[in-house]
Amino acid sequence: MMDFIIVINFILVIFAFFLIILLFLRQNRYNDLEKKFDQLNGVLEETVASFLVEMKDENDKFLEKLRRLKEEGEQGNPLHEIVKNERPQNKRKPEEMKEDVHRQHTVSEQPSPIHPIENKTEMPVNEHDRLIEKVKKLLQKGYTPEQIAKKLNKGKTEIDLLIKFTPSLLKIDSVPKRE
Repeated sequence: MMDFIIVINFILVIFAFFLIILLFLRQNRYNDLEKKFDQLNGVLEETVASFLVEMKDENDKFLEKLRRLKEEGEQGNPLHEIVKNERPQNKRKPEEMKEDVHRQHTVSEQPSPIHPIENKTEMPVNEHDRLIEKVKKLLQKGYTPEQIAKKLNKGKTEIDLLIKFTPSLLKIDSVPKRE
């Protein structure tokens, strides 16, 4: 009988060690996830902070430009005259404009040959999708986010955010860059 109790005790001790190891592994996994979350949170905060700094700089430039325009307006040119001078004037006569509208209307009434679109899923729907497609192509060519920002005339932070929050671009961004 004593042998039976010792065997059961031994099995229970092994089972307890197994449970302790299992709990230890789960705790380590939880700690790793927490560290990864903290790291991603730090990257996100840093990115948003740099984006806000960039926005502040752009706003300051805009305000300075507005002040300059206001000062120029006070020096002799009223602000509405400056804006009026910058606006292109239409020097055509109303009759010519009516003829153009009529001509365009008659051209648009003619039936145009309809060509079916073969692959609708690859067509960008809006400006954001077009930007993603352009960035994707440039990333595949090996451009860095800084080079892409210069080429597309966008902010570096804007391109970085686009890459980080678009999973398909994030996969491409992990490939080595050309210098």
